[in-house]
Amino acid sequence: MESEITEVIHKALLEERAIWARYWKPDLEETWTYSKISPVGLIQRGQLSYMVGYIKDYTDHPNIFAMHRFEEGEIRNDPYGCPKK
Repeated sequence: MESEITEVIHKALLEERAIWARYWKPDLEETWTYSKISPVGLIQRGQLSYMVGYIKDYTDHPNIFAMHRFEEGEIRNDPYGCPKK
């Protein structure tokens, strides 16, 4: 699954599109569904990759998502929802 979500995120970054995603939250021991995440970049630290993005209607600051915790995702038809500050 990680390679599929990586492709989705790369395409979303290139096209400046938001994504829909299911993401495993180990601290809560459950999967969350995010209806709109606006990815703004990727971070590589050793063997781990992270996506930086904004969550619609949740935060006005960037959030960091471990790529290996995404369970599925797809590109949305609407554009980024990032703050312009």
